Amino acid sequence: MSNFTKDGYQTRMNFLKNLAESCGSLWGEGSVSITLADRYENVANSLEGDAGFPIDIAKLAYARNDIEMKAIPMRGGYDGAVLSQKGLPCPNIFTGAHNFHSIYEYLPVKSLKAASAVVVEVIKITAEHE
Repeated sequence: MSNFTKDGYQTRMNFLKNLAESCGSLWGEGSVSITLADRYENVANSLEGDAGFPIDIAKLAYARNDIEMKAIPMRGGYDGAVLSQKGLPCPNIFTGAHNFHSIYEYLPVKSLKAASAVVVEVIKITAEHE
């Protein structure tokens, strides 16, 4: 389970706890149990303040390639979410693919070339500021 905000996440967690308690009251104590554990936070939480520099680098890399960057918050349990939570901010950079996680997922060659150029520019920018 995930949510774009900490409050929204907590609301969902509380809903599940209350649902389990209600079902337990209805069907008898011990008939329903629930175990909730945090696995990762939204990457946005790890990109606040000075830790937001990867977004600045990405914006510059897109601009240098004349590509309009659209920063869109995302959720998901990808490895970057775990790394970001541990102090290594890892936002996703869009590759240009479409129809993710379906049998119709595809990546146009033009988008692949543009995404590659952005990644090369990210490397150059990072090297400039080392």
